[in-house]
Amino acid sequence: MKNIHRGGRPPIQREPEFYIKLLDRYETHSIRQLADIYDVSHQTIWNWLQKAKEEASKNSEQRL
Repeated sequence: MKNIHRGGRPPIQREPEFYIKLLDRYETHSIRQLADIYDVSHQTIWNWLQKAKEEASKNSEQRL
């Protein structure tokens, strides 16, 4: 049974390739430019970049 009292919207689960592509684009674009490309706010891009960096560090630790 669903807990109807949970707050907020559940996060969207994105593929690791999405974050890799985002980090690649971040090397040549600003956060504002990326926000225009993805049609989201600059704060959303910032949050995605933080998640992308976490994913990248997890992947590098798993390779070791």
